[in-house]
Amino acid sequence: MKDREKAKQLRNIGYNYFGPILVDFCRWLHSERKIIEYNNILLFVARDGHLLKRIYNTLYPEESCEYFLASRISRHFSELTSIEKVAAELRRSASDYSYRNALKLWYDLKLPLFFNLQHPKEKEGHARHHLSFYDFAIQHSDLIFEKALIHRKKYLEYTQRIIGSKHPIIVDIGYKASTQAFLSDLLEHDVSGLYMVTHKEAMRVCKDSGLIRSYDGLFVSAKDQKSVVNNYRFVFEAILTAPSGAFVAFDQLGQPLFERDVRSQITRQIISNIHSGILDFANDATCSKRKIEQIENSKCKVKCLLSSPTKTQAQLFEGLEFCDSFKTTERLYIVSPQSKRFDSFSLWAEGQLRADDINLWDPWRAFGSVCVPIAKPFLPKGQYLRLKTNCRKFIFDKL
Repeated sequence: MKDREKAKQLRNIGYNYFGPILVDFCRWLHSERKIIEYNNILLFVARDGHLLKRIYNTLYPEESCEYFLASRISRHFSELTSIEKVAAELRRSASDYSYRNALKLWYDLKLPLFFNLQHPKEKEGHARHHLSFYDFAIQHSDLIFEKALIHRKKYLEYTQRIIGSKHPIIVDIGYKASTQAFLSDLLEHDVSGLYMVTHKEAMRVCKDSGLIRSYDGLFVSAKDQKSVVNNYRFVFEAILTAPSGAFVAFDQLGQPLFERDVRSQITRQIISNIHSGILDFANDATCSKRKIEQIENSKCKVKCLLSSPTKTQAQLFEGLEFCDSFKTTERLYIVSPQSKRFDSFSLWAEGQLRADDINLWDPWRAFGSVCVPIAKPFLPKGQYLRLKTNCRKFIFDKL
C-alpha cells in the first residue's frame, strides 16, 4: 500500500471511528461538569489529555480548561517523605525501569544494578551480598528528602497558578484515578474526576478524594471486556498520547522536565494521520447536525473495528506501538512490524500485552497475558495456530 493511500485511509479511520467516540466523550464532559460545581475548571491530564483538550476547545472554545502536567513519577517524587517510603520506591526499581531511569534523571542517583530484596532485619544470620533498599535510602536520605520537598512545593505553586479559586476537575483516560488522589492530597480538599473508564481501585479515591464519573465503565475490573475503552485501552492510549516526551518533574526553578519521546517514526506517522481525521470530524461536528447519528453509535462502531478488522484495516496499523519508556525499555506492539514475515498480526487490539499485569522478568507470564482471538475472522485454523506460536516467539525474542 502506497504511503499516500495509507495516510488517507488512516485519516478516514480517525474521522469515521475515533473522531465520533472522542467527540461524544467531550460532549459528555460538557454535560457532567455543569452538575459538579458552577465555578470549575477542567484539567486535561498529560499525556493522554492533549488530544482531548484540543477536541474540547474546538467544541466549546468559551469554556475554561487547561493541560495539566502530571505523571506517575512526578506523584511519587512528591511523596518521598520518610525512609520507609523511599525504600518502597527503590524496591520498585528492581522490576520497574521507570524508577531506575527517573531517579537517575531527577536525583542524579545511579542505583546499584542489584538490590538485596529483603529488609535488613529479615537478613539476620545471613550473608548480605547486595546493598539493601534501606541502606541506599539512608545513605542518600538528606538529598532525597530535600528534593522531594522542593518538588512538592513547586508542584503546589504550579497547580494553584492554573486553577486559581476554581474547583478542579481531573479529565483523563482513567483507571485508578491516582492523579485525582494526589491532587486532593496536595490541595488538601476534594477534587472531582471525569474519566473514560475507571477500575475498581478508584473506589477508594472516590471515597477519600472526591466525586468520580466515568463515560464507559465505572469501577470495572481491569480485565473487563464490556467497556470498549478498557478492552482496547492500549489502542486508545497510543492514539491519545501527546506528541512529546512524558513529564518527569519540576526542577528547583519550577521548570518542567520531560523525558524524550521514544516512539518510532512509524507510530508517529500513524497517530498523526489519525489525529488529523479526528480533528476534522470535531470541526465538522460543530456545524453539522448530520454528525449526531455517527456520534450516538460511536462505541459500537469502534468495537466493530477493533474486534473484527479486515486484513486491510489491520495492515494500516502495522508497526503501531504502545510505548511507555518509564514503565519498560521494551516496545509493546499493537500490530507487530514482524507480521509480514508470518503473514499474520502478532499483537492487534485484543492481542495486547497487558502492561498492568505483565512481569517482564517472567516470559511465561508475559505469554499467558496475550490473547489473539481477533485473528480468527480472517485466518484459517492452521494459520491461527501458527499465529499463536509466532506470538509466543515474538514475546520471547523481545524478553
